[in-house]
Amino acid sequence: MCDTAFILQADGREHASDVRFVSSSPHDPSAIFTASRDQTAKWSTVPTSGDTVEDGLTFVGHTAFVNYVLFHPNIELLDDEPCVITGSNDEHVVLWNTESSAVEAVLDGHKSGACCGTIMRFTHGSVDTEVEDALAGDIISGDWGGTVLIFDHKSGRPKRLYDKHATAIRGVAQLTNTSTVVSGSGDKTIHAWDALTGRTIQIFFWPPGCCAVHLCGGQYPICVGRKRLHGSIVEHRHRALSSSIRRP
Repeated sequence: MCDTAFILQADGREHASDVRFVSSSPHDPSAIFTASRDQTAKWSTVPTSGDTVEDGLTFVGHTAFVNYVLFHPNIELLDDEPCVITGSNDEHVVLWNTESSAVEAVLDGHKSGACCGTIMRFTHGSVDTEVEDALAGDIISGDWGGTVLIFDHKSGRPKRLYDKHATAIRGVAQLTNTSTVVSGSGDKTIHAWDALTGRTIQIFFWPPGCCAVHLCGGQYPICVGRKRLHGSIVEHRHRALSSSIRRP
């Protein structure tokens, strides 16, 4: 049991409908990004004093609910300017201006709602230069149809499609400082695959449908199911998996 007490610092009613996704930015520890069923995303700020979340930018333009929102610090498509990225049930991935909240680009390629996403990142020098140049800054986006797309950070076009899942993608993550992407699906599997080639590295099977995939410590994929929590450890060099968490 954890003995640490957590005290609510601030709260705020930011959306007109339920919030589907929350993310943050390592470049601004006070920033909160939220995506909602009200078809908008927001950039809010945790105050240094007071107990109310401060309103910031609202990103309006999607025609269906927004499933995820991410902060990109410098995407080459927009001349290395920062942007906010959203994925929606309207099948679009949209890049937004971080000062005006205007639409900068719309990335097409999904044939069903874009429901989860992440950005490929590398610590400089952690991988071969060719790998970093090819993938750093790319947008990984999964959809309800079971497809994961990699959008190129230079052109904005899809440059890789992974379609080995049988049904909806519930979560995507990058194993830290590798070209390996982990995707979890409602088909009860987690796939580890290479973002450069699209080659499947390994498939892991779980009893319940996977609802989300997150990384623990940057390298341990955790798949969350509807009724129980399952965990797995994927070792970087050999891609071996061992069960580490299993709660009824």
